[in-house]
Amino acid sequence: KSEKKAYDIATELLEAEAKRKIEKSEKLKILDETKYQIFKNGFGFKETNDQNTTILQVINDLNVTKPQDRLICGEVGFGKTEIALRASFICTENLKQVCILAPTTLLARQHFELFKERFKQFDVKVEFLSRERTQKEKKEIIEDLKNGNISIIIGTHSLLSDSISFADLGLLVIDEEHRFGVRQKEKLRTLRKGINVIYLSATPIPRSLNLALSKVRDISIISSPPPGRKAVETIVSRYSNALIKEALEREFHRSGQSFYLLNSVSNLDFKAKDIRKMLPDAKVTIAHGQMSPKDLKETMIKFHNKEIDILVCTTIIESGLDIPNANTLIVESTENFGLSQLHQIRGRVGRSKRQAYAYFLTSEEKNLTKNAVSRIEALKFGDSLNSGFNLAMRDLEIRGAGEILGEKQSGVIDFVGLTLFTSLIDKSIKLLKGDLETSLDEIEIKLGVNGYITEESIPQPEVRLSLYKKISSFEKEEDLFNIKKELEDRFGKLPKETENLIKFARIRILSSKLLINKILSEQDRIYLFIDLNSPLKPENSKLEKIFLNYSNKEMNKIDFVLDKLIAFNEQNNS
Repeated sequence: KSEKKAYDIATELLEAEAKRKIEKSEKLKILDETKYQIFKNGFGFKETNDQNTTILQVINDLNVTKPQDRLICGEVGFGKTEIALRASFICTENLKQVCILAPTTLLARQHFELFKERFKQFDVKVEFLSRERTQKEKKEIIEDLKNGNISIIIGTHSLLSDSISFADLGLLVIDEEHRFGVRQKEKLRTLRKGINVIYLSATPIPRSLNLALSKVRDISIISSPPPGRKAVETIVSRYSNALIKEALEREFHRSGQSFYLLNSVSNLDFKAKDIRKMLPDAKVTIAHGQMSPKDLKETMIKFHNKEIDILVCTTIIESGLDIPNANTLIVESTENFGLSQLHQIRGRVGRSKRQAYAYFLTSEEKNLTKNAVSRIEALKFGDSLNSGFNLAMRDLEIRGAGEILGEKQSGVIDFVGLTLFTSLIDKSIKLLKGDLETSLDEIEIKLGVNGYITEESIPQPEVRLSLYKKISSFEKEEDLFNIKKELEDRFGKLPKETENLIKFARIRILSSKLLINKILSEQDRIYLFIDLNSPLKPENSKLEKIFLNYSNKEMNKIDFVLDKLIAFNEQNNS
């Protein structure tokens, strides 16, 4: 099943890659080095090494005819937006339009203010399209976009409307790309063939990561933090009023601000009242997506200007808000959120040199599901400054890789493991391209028996992944004996499924020596499909397969095949 799935995905990947190779984009390069330096100086910070590398990769991508398709993965506050700004500058200099898509009005507005400020001396018209705009303003913006009078448009889902068209779109930047559905992103891709696309994400969703890992999308990782940045201290606990009070008081007494996140609009007012009783001197206000755009904007401006001490809010704050003075975050009912969402929310604090704290509180009365526990554990141990990419890798294991080009967020890699599944995809791509060389892992074995590492025996996904990789890479039986002994020493008696996995690996090694391509079980017969040059084939014979009678029901199929292959190998070596 896994091999078939990998083959299907490989076909889709090759089609997607072929389209990118067929589609052409115009070469976009830095036309005026002096002008580019002036724009670059507007950043006001020293670039980190990772930032410099990523900027060069993006510049090189734009300067070739193959359309750019790059995922930039970097922690919140590590300077991903600066890369989008530089790419946008190159595009506008080449008289191309740029479209920046953000998931929320708040984040889109923040980008708009930043882009407007950075481009003000370069005669580049930057516009903003969202629900805040009046119908008249929207109509004018749509018209100007169509006529090429706007160079950079920044907006939310409004940009996905059928009424939007561009004069000459050169670059699409999707911020917090995990917040958009596949169909929404594909709609933007159809706006113009050969469009350059940059995806920005602190924690990419499994499908995006899988695409990048499967070499269809290029990936850049910004893992070095800006100088002086401290990791957010993460505390996971059951709900506790005493803990809440202590956390909010500490932030208030050091003249800082706090976010209190509760994903229920109807309960925000009650929670705000409770907090006002705890801290009578603090200014407490609520914010949520059902407020009018005008009221929400005013509240956020007040919070930004330090006129509000504690903001009781919904996930409206999830994306990109930059409030350096807010350094305490409390999230209620953490078990109801996804891993990338929680990591994203945590990114709202810790954006200055001051120590920040994130409290993830789980419901008192609820028993948590296994997946919820895995997500919260991953967060607790992933509180370093560059954990986003690692958390996304962990997410891949917790809920499966997802269909790479589809919409479902679950996949068959759950029990096969990411490394093994990616190697299956690579092999299928070789097969589809006509590279038919046989290797160890291309031997197909169908005995109706499962071999895998059980979650009960080894709960940590990353340990299971590395073991799959190790076992599948062995070419000598001796290595398998050693790993089996090592596993027994570390984890005790091995379950039947793990024993089977090691036996399957041994069957592959023995089969490769005998040039057996496939082993297939059908009722009481087991067929061995052999290569033209197999030592099992009599001279001048056209024999393609050998069948074995599986009559000894006391021995299971996997042991029966293993015994036969050991005997064949001994005969061959004598």
